[in-house]
Amino acid sequence: MTKYKIQSQIALFVVSLIFGANYIISKTLMPVYINPYQLLVLRAGGAMVLIWIFQLFTEKEKVSSKDLWLLALCSFFGIALNQGLFYLGLNLTSAIDASILHTANPVFVMIFAAFIIKEKVSLLKTTGILFGMMGALLIIITANHPLHGNSTYAGNILILINGASYALYLVLIKPFMLKYKPITVLKWVFLFGFIFTIPFGNASLFSIKWELFGMTQYLLLIYIIVVNSFIAYLLIVFALKHVTATVAGYYAYLQPLVASIIGIVTATEVLSWLKIFSGILIFTGVYLVNKNRLNIPKK
Repeated sequence: MTKYKIQSQIALFVVSLIFGANYIISKTLMPVYINPYQLLVLRAGGAMVLIWIFQLFTEKEKVSSKDLWLLALCSFFGIALNQGLFYLGLNLTSAIDASILHTANPVFVMIFAAFIIKEKVSLLKTTGILFGMMGALLIIITANHPLHGNSTYAGNILILINGASYALYLVLIKPFMLKYKPITVLKWVFLFGFIFTIPFGNASLFSIKWELFGMTQYLLLIYIIVVNSFIAYLLIVFALKHVTATVAGYYAYLQPLVASIIGIVTATEVLSWLKIFSGILIFTGVYLVNKNRLNIPKK
């Protein structure tokens, strides 16, 4: 393993820790200190500003007008719809449920890839989809969180759709990652993404009760904007230069573990055997889907 591949593995491991902790951190802020719409706009806007500042120190690259329209479509699914549904869903369900459901994302990627780029779906992959669906459905239909009651069901549905939206984004954005530099793609995706989020939370920004914020709440908000968005996305960009997207995807499996450990230690989440079994079903499904990588014919 080369030096850069080792560094990429370390970067992806750190990203998994960052994303895993984000479930608990976002859950801590919502809804007492900030609502999902407000957090959506602050995260998208803050990350957009940081990425545009960062790209000022990199080599500039021109993007065609046609590609800008397509990147806007990608940003709708990858930033606005994806993150909006994530915060709305997380506000109604538990961090552990959300983290487990997100491990089904590779299954969604395979489904969209089959329809959009006509990637062949084998019997093994179909079996994997069924396992993943059973695990996700088990979490949804048995949802009964003491803090949210029946709303947990709706929250899990939103999280599942959120995962599907992000999976579609990954399939749509792949050609641009091959055509342009990653930082070029990210700056336009986050710019359009922020623009799309403005109608959802612009007015509510003025109603944020900043007087309720203490040092802890400000630090958590900074974590979401700077660490979870800006730093994590840069680490992913660095890693994808040296490892495949499939390798990067496997690190998502660490997120439920991180979220569960933090949640249990802080006594904010409860991990049941049913959730563990559901997670095993989803993990099995994703393993079967990714067991044999298919060679896509070059055009």
